[in-house]
Amino acid sequence: MRRVAFYLLYFLGFFFNFSTFAQTQEGEIENQQIIVEKNKKIELPEAQRNFEKINIEKKTTEISKQNYPYNDYHLPLPLLDAKLKILSIKDESISKLYPNYIKAGFGNYVTPYFEAFLYNKRSEKIAYGLNLRHFSSARGPVKNSGLSDNHILMYGKYLFSKVFIESDLGYYRNARRFYGYNQDLEISKDTLKQRFNNVVWNLGIKSNDTTAKMTFQGNIEISHLNDAYKAKETEALIRYKTLMKIDKTSSMGVKGLISIAGRTDSTKYIRNLVSLQPYYQRSFDKLLLSGGINFAYENDTLLSKKNFHIYPALKAEYEIINGKMGVFGGFDGNMERTTLRTTIKENPWMTNRFTLSHANKLIELYAGAKGTLLKKITFNSQLSFSSYKNLPFYVNNGSDSLRFALAYDSSKVSITKFRLEGSYSLDKKLLAGIAFTYQSYNVNTLKKAWHIPNIMANYYVTYFLKEKIILNLNSYMYGGILALETNGSEKKLPTILDINLKADYLFSQNFSAFLEINNLLANKYQRYLYYSQKGINFLLGVTSSF
Repeated sequence: MRRVAFYLLYFLGFFFNFSTFAQTQEGEIENQQIIVEKNKKIELPEAQRNFEKINIEKKTTEISKQNYPYNDYHLPLPLLDAKLKILSIKDESISKLYPNYIKAGFGNYVTPYFEAFLYNKRSEKIAYGLNLRHFSSARGPVKNSGLSDNHILMYGKYLFSKVFIESDLGYYRNARRFYGYNQDLEISKDTLKQRFNNVVWNLGIKSNDTTAKMTFQGNIEISHLNDAYKAKETEALIRYKTLMKIDKTSSMGVKGLISIAGRTDSTKYIRNLVSLQPYYQRSFDKLLLSGGINFAYENDTLLSKKNFHIYPALKAEYEIINGKMGVFGGFDGNMERTTLRTTIKENPWMTNRFTLSHANKLIELYAGAKGTLLKKITFNSQLSFSSYKNLPFYVNNGSDSLRFALAYDSSKVSITKFRLEGSYSLDKKLLAGIAFTYQSYNVNTLKKAWHIPNIMANYYVTYFLKEKIILNLNSYMYGGILALETNGSEKKLPTILDINLKADYLFSQNFSAFLEINNLLANKYQRYLYYSQKGINFLLGVTSSF
């Protein structure tokens, strides 16, 4: 620092001497004395330092607004046809409905078949339709054993807010021939014909409000039947049932029927049956109890002088596994309706003027179990012991092998019965079911329980193959049937085993072909004595929906 100051002073002194020398060249030079101190020490005062930050203010510049000129320009542009596509959620399409169904085919024994179901399309309030059917065979297992079944049925149903009403009117014409005779004999066909004409009108009403405190259903059916031998029966049948909820655990109601049947054969007779069954039911957690008294009135006088009957009734159901398995048991009794129409439906080869009587079930004790196993198997089993009066059995009409009559035991008939039903379902690919019944009849005045099997079994299997082929296999078996021959001897009929196969091939959703093969074992078995059934028979046809 000192060195710098020294050179600075030396430089200044030289400068001043030079300038003075320049000035004295024109004038008089003054005498000057310059003293140079080489070792002089120059001390400067200590400077003050300022540690505050210096704020430098930013200069703001004013932004001047720009002015833009706006001029209107009119260009002759063509019109645009703008088509806008609005995105939306697509509604689920309703599957096409094919309410009309026609099925037709032909088989051996000269067997034409036709059936049609014609119904209206979707409607929230009303449903109506028409059903037509014809099935006949010009030939049968033996000579003069052809048959014919025909009917036309009109149906309608209307749904109100709380009830629905349904009605149907049908005409049924069934023809049979009496062929249970010695085929070596020559008998006129006209004497063998039997024909039934039956007109049935039905009207029903049922409550549709499940939240209502009281529900009900009723049905009235009026039918008129006549046959080729001028036998007639007109019946008015009323069925009814009501249920009233008392609280969450108890309810009460009444059910029953009224039948007024006028039968005309060689004589006229009015048969009445009135059944009234008030009942009460109450639930206790998993236990449900229901009971009441059944009252019945009938005017049949066969083997009985009593017309008014009273039967106690009680039933208990207990749920072992919630929604899966339960047991039940109880006892009851009632009059079981028997008419000319119900009898010929089971056996059309009846004689004229046979005796009719309602069956009197004095008492039945029963117990059983039902439920579902592994979500695919359902079952229902029951064991019962019952006692009847006026229970009918089928026997040949004396020495007449063509016709049957009803025989009654003048005493009580005891029945022990065991029944088991089960079904199996596998992912809409396989359906199977079986029903087995064993029953034992203990008669008194009659020698045997004629024409009643002691073993009955049937099963079915339905298999869906590759969504195109549907296979159905079903079979039924009757065993232990005893019959009374015209000469008074007892005969055990061979066990009935009938196996049937049906296949459907679906060409499309509304068109298919079918093949039915019945009685694959070709057994010409007899359900009723002297009346053999068809051997192996088939039916080939098509089905169309539209």
